[in-house]
Amino acid sequence: MDAEARKYKKALEGLTTSVMRHLALLDKVMKEPESSERGQKVAKLCNALDMANDQVRYSVLGVDFRKDNKDKAYEKALKSK
Repeated sequence: MDAEARKYKKALEGLTTSVMRHLALLDKVMKEPESSERGQKVAKLCNALDMANDQVRYSVLGVDFRKDNKDKAYEKALKSK
């Protein structure tokens, strides 16, 4: 396996680990009674997951953060299967 493939594999492993961790934590938080504190925890988890995703998009996939249109990227993701 060449260096570029190892770089991609490491980035994907890190991203999937973040996704799984955040989904498990989100499940735990959503079992709590509804409250503003629970909402803040959910927002914090979403922001951390967004940052993990951005790290891979910008550092590994080469998306230019200065030109990134995340709203457009989210719309495209919602349309994908």
